[in-house]
Amino acid sequence: FPVTIHDGQKEEYSYDANDSLTQVAIYNWNSTNSTWEYSSKVDYVYNASGDIIQATQYSGSGSVWTPTSKMVQVFDLSHNVTSDTSFIKDGSDWVYESKTNYSYGNLKRMFCQVRQPGNATG
Repeated sequence: FPVTIHDGQKEEYSYDANDSLTQVAIYNWNSTNSTWEYSSKVDYVYNASGDIIQATQYSGSGSVWTPTSKMVQVFDLSHNVTSDTSFIKDGSDWVYESKTNYSYGNLKRMFCQVRQPGNATG
C-alpha cells in the first residue's frame, strides 16, 4: 500500500498482480480519537485487456464504507470506451442515472458522444 499523507489526510493506493490500480482510499485524521477515519474510496475492476470496466465510489463514516455510485464501461476491440453507464446507490438498489455512448472514426478519434440522462433505459 503506497501511502501519501498531507494536511490531515491519508491516501492509500492498492494494486493487483498486473500493477493496475484497484483502489484509492482517503482517510481523515481524527485528532480527538487519534485515529484515521474513512472519508472516501474508489474500487476499480478491469477486463482481461486491462481496461477499467467498473469504478465504484464509497463514502466513509468512522470505520464503515458505504457505496454511493458506480460507473460501468464497455470497450471495443481497440480499447476505446464505447459506453459508460452511471448508477447511484439507493438503499440496497443500484439506480440508473445516465448512459453515454461514444463513436470513433478510422483514426480512433471520437466523433460522436450521446448522453442519455436518467429515466432512459440503461
